[in-house]
Amino acid sequence: RMFFPARSAIQSGEVDAIMFFIFWVSVFFFVVLMGLTIYFAVKYRRRRGVPQERSTSHNTPLELTWSIIPTLLMAVMFVWGFKVYLEMHAVPAGAETINVTAKKWAWSFEYDDGSSSRQVTDPIVGMQYPIYAVPAGRPVRLLMQSQDVIHSLYIPAMRKKIDVFPNRYTVYSFTPTEPGDYQLFCAEYC
Repeated sequence: RMFFPARSAIQSGEVDAIMFFIFWVSVFFFVVLMGLTIYFAVKYRRRRGVPQERSTSHNTPLELTWSIIPTLLMAVMFVWGFKVYLEMHAVPAGAETINVTAKKWAWSFEYDDGSSSRQVTDPIVGMQYPIYAVPAGRPVRLLMQSQDVIHSLYIPAMRKKIDVFPNRYTVYSFTPTEPGDYQLFCAEYC
């Protein structure tokens, strides 16, 4: 896909669907409003020798229409978005728990069997970076905490971003659909 990474979690499709709905509704109304603005600016511009038209006081059907339609669209966006939000924050039964610790410039994963994330050296740059593994096709629950400041775990392929705070546990769950290499970002300036 051109603009998005591959969908790699069960919840990714719903997140993309609501995002595209909001995007296309916004594009539609932007085009309509800008088109009407240009049309009315040209049609009702002031001309020499033509008396200025008197403005009507109000148009009740028009005012109701431009109040009710956006309200209904916003209600749809809110209800749909809240439903997806709740689904994304509910931890599925039987999820594998991985303890995650955020610290300045790093994340560490500790698995139930006592193992932790591996360090791999990049052959081109010579820097070390960690590899995190999660099981495909099974729900994963990340139990996260920060050692120092606010961090933000973001995995674009899973379509989730969540903040991690010091002195507090944060839960992040997802169900990877297929094996693969997925980038993990800290989306907070720590």
